Amino acid sequence: GYYIPTNNTGGTADNAVDLGLASIRYKDLYLGGGVYLGGTGAANKLEDYEEGTFSPSVTTASGTISISAQQGKYVKVGDVVHYWIRVVATCTSTTVIYNVDGLPFSTAAYSGFYAGPTIANAYHVALGTNATVLGGYYLNNTNSIRLHSYGNQTAQLSPSVSANGVFELRFEGSYRLTA
Repeated sequence: GYYIPTNNTGGTADNAVDLGLASIRYKDLYLGGGVYLGGTGAANKLEDYEEGTFSPSVTTASGTISISAQQGKYVKVGDVVHYWIRVVATCTSTTVIYNVDGLPFSTAAYSGFYAGPTIANAYHVALGTNATVLGGYYLNNTNSIRLHSYGNQTAQLSPSVSANGVFELRFEGSYRLTA
């Protein structure tokens, strides 16, 4: 069955009836399907919303690390994930930081379009000769972000941390689950 909005004479009233009022509201709405926002086309259907936490990790190309804090939070709306990451670690030897892993969902295959996170803080991370910015990009169809340094006409360089150093990475970003 279904309910159809009507006017005062019993006729149908398309796009003319509100459910509740600003001062008289329903509390919760439970749906087994999606919600069409702003239209009835397939592109207007919101089918999924989720919030959660995850444990990001770091992969090194050399050296070893010991993670002392790892925090990850995300909000997923439809096929877009927005996340926040914080990782604090100590390295036992000079370490090249390669990937940040453990994103809550696999990234899309971007076919050459590689968006990346916004890196807010990278404490005690060396960028490499002539590099000025720490950046990254999503590895297709994985749960990983490849970190790299660039700037001042340099090629991509691998960021590193000195032996027995404590480093911290804080950043956020968004990515799509499907391309």
